[in-house]
Amino acid sequence: MITILRFDCEKLARGSYPWGGLSPDELEEAASAEDREYAGRRRDPLDRFRTLSSRASLRLLAAHLRGQSSREAPILPIDRSCHRCGGPHGQPSVAGLSLSTSSSASSVLVGADASEAPLGVDVEAVPHDLFAGFDDHVLHPTESMACVRAGRSTADSQSARLRSRLAVWVAKEAVLKAAGIGLEHPMNRVLLEPSDRTTLWRDNQLTGELMWQLVTEAQSPNVRGLFVCLLPSAGGPVSAVATNAPADVHDIAQNLFQGRRASVAPELRSTPNASSRSPGRT
Repeated sequence: MITILRFDCEKLARGSYPWGGLSPDELEEAASAEDREYAGRRRDPLDRFRTLSSRASLRLLAAHLRGQSSREAPILPIDRSCHRCGGPHGQPSVAGLSLSTSSSASSVLVGADASEAPLGVDVEAVPHDLFAGFDDHVLHPTESMACVRAGRSTADSQSARLRSRLAVWVAKEAVLKAAGIGLEHPMNRVLLEPSDRTTLWRDNQLTGELMWQLVTEAQSPNVRGLFVCLLPSAGGPVSAVATNAPADVHDIAQNLFQGRRASVAPELRSTPNASSRSPGRT
């Protein structure tokens, strides 16, 4: 089973969820000194707070799944060394778990798998528009043709079409994270096709079915054969989970954070599309 935490860091800090929240002070306490230093490099206030939230919540999730207390979260030996440059921004890893994180605007998604199977997660806030050349950069030629045909035959709104194209980006970024490659692999060389594999989705409000897609073509053999599914979103940010074998996905954010006392979060202002990796138009 893949276990995730998916939340809005501003809502969590302000206690805007019906089940409670997590104060900025508690987030600070769950983070390591390296996490705080890395987040502190971000100039944008929301970017800085989101980065800290992502790193701290991953530690809380990992501690929970390893049977450790939240007090031990800051000292978990999570390694984030980049395989290319050695900097502290690579795929996170810790003994006994596969880990992955993503964040966008105020949204945070972190995931873990005790089977240690390859794991990638991605979340993206829905922008007003996509960057110029998005389709050429992201869509495989087969997907491009399918989008053209769908555009001619569907009555979907422009926002619905934007969301469906964004979903391709999100799914492929999750896949490339699971492969340990990231965006150095061209997205338009990855072809996603429906599979017959389904698993269960669970959170405290909903139980449903997840439909998995299969990577049938890719430039790298590490990418071919991976699976990815989009998570229920109810019109919010688009998110996905990728792995090498479809598994049930359980969001335990409410269980983990319930009853904690949130405080007034810092006033956060952000410039649009602060992340250089955002698919939105700048």
